[in-house]
Amino acid sequence: MKYCKVYFFLLFWVSTACLNGQDTHFTNYHFTPLTVNPAFTGAFYGSYRVGGIYKDNYTLAKNANGYHTINVFADAPIIKGFRSTDWIGIGVETNQFSYTGSTKNDERNPEKYSFNWTNFKISGAYHFSLNKKQTRVLTLGVQMNMSSINFNDEGLKNLNNTRYSIATGLADPDMTRFLSSVTKQTTNSAQARANYRDFSTGLLFVDKTKSRELRFGFALEGITRPEYAGRDTSRANASVAPFRKPLGLHIHGEYEMILNKTTRIIPAVYYYSLGVANALNVNGRIKYLINPEKDVTLVGGAGLRNFRQAILLFGAEFGNYQLGGSFDFDLSESAIASGGFHGFEIGLIYKGLIHKKPKTTPIILCPRI
Repeated sequence: MKYCKVYFFLLFWVSTACLNGQDTHFTNYHFTPLTVNPAFTGAFYGSYRVGGIYKDNYTLAKNANGYHTINVFADAPIIKGFRSTDWIGIGVETNQFSYTGSTKNDERNPEKYSFNWTNFKISGAYHFSLNKKQTRVLTLGVQMNMSSINFNDEGLKNLNNTRYSIATGLADPDMTRFLSSVTKQTTNSAQARANYRDFSTGLLFVDKTKSRELRFGFALEGITRPEYAGRDTSRANASVAPFRKPLGLHIHGEYEMILNKTTRIIPAVYYYSLGVANALNVNGRIKYLINPEKDVTLVGGAGLRNFRQAILLFGAEFGNYQLGGSFDFDLSESAIASGGFHGFEIGLIYKGLIHKKPKTTPIILCPRI
């Protein structure tokens, strides 16, 4: 019975990234502002904002089920700050990462495994205006992240319970240590669960003029270095050190240039790292207003991630809605397994505006006596 390398590659790539603290990230990260930086909380024009994005990777890979991520968020600028030009924003976000599959290319005797990772985040931000017109704003954001991990590797453990990386052919100490440190449901169970709480903070600077807009910021996560799980003192692995989440760094920036009444160009960059996992997303978008009366804008763009994947961006903006998607194409040796198609995303954002009813003084007309 021959093992399917594709399945091992997918699961170990996903698991290694996650176990080293790699949170879920998106190619079209413009639709997940609170994931990129908590300082984006309430950083928009409007009364409230809701959005979501769906991500599918490696579904078309040979003998692979792929993995899926869903992200949903909502935020709003709720009250003014200490000054009349400042304001405070709050937001919530949740995302779920999941993967299921079989380790053997044999339907009669499959060995199943699954991985589920759920996050719930609460964020707040203080927006400090540097001028009266609020065209230059410095923002400080904070975020609390509560995560739950469920891992079932029944089909990936061998006789001595050591986990191997197909990418290197060597034992994977990170995965072995993680699965040894978490509390398992039963003595012989291959299911592992872990819960942890994390904190993030970030800064954002925005500078607007009539012809351009600059947005630049950075964020840190894993500030408290939380443990994925504590020691299980009732078992022989009590001496194994618990797995801690490493410190993460996010750096992002974009420069929106207004060429004329209908066309805008937005070059952007986003770098993030957590432990040994890191990625650089360099992209550019063009927005073209095709219908000024109905406020309809088409969006298109392209980019590269780590110079290993090509990115195609597309979307539209109409009224208060933003619709966007992306396709990823493998440029590395991974293209052999994926067929060149890495994955796709689709996202939607709605910005609402609540109009307050004006207070009017009733006019009483006195009849002539």
